[in-house]
Amino acid sequence: MGYSERGYPKRARKRLLWRHAITLFIGTVVLQGGARTVRGQNQVMGELEFEGKTKVERDSGVWIDGNYVGYLKELKDGKKIMLLPSPAI
Repeated sequence: MGYSERGYPKRARKRLLWRHAITLFIGTVVLQGGARTVRGQNQVMGELEFEGKTKVERDSGVWIDGNYVGYLKELKDGKKIMLLPSPAI
């Protein structure tokens, strides 16, 4: 029986290399599939538009889900708040 430089039989070394190659291939396929799933979930469900009629309303802060977004007067023109679907639990 022939031995390689690490002391393993050549047949066992070949088998080990094939296992590593197959594991790497399957891992790559699984990660690629997961990336496609995440990309597919970035659909915009809606858009919020704020309007303040008085100075007090325009100077009010806006909080969404416990996170500060900014003053109402800052959330106009190009600054939009998009509604994304929630992740499945």
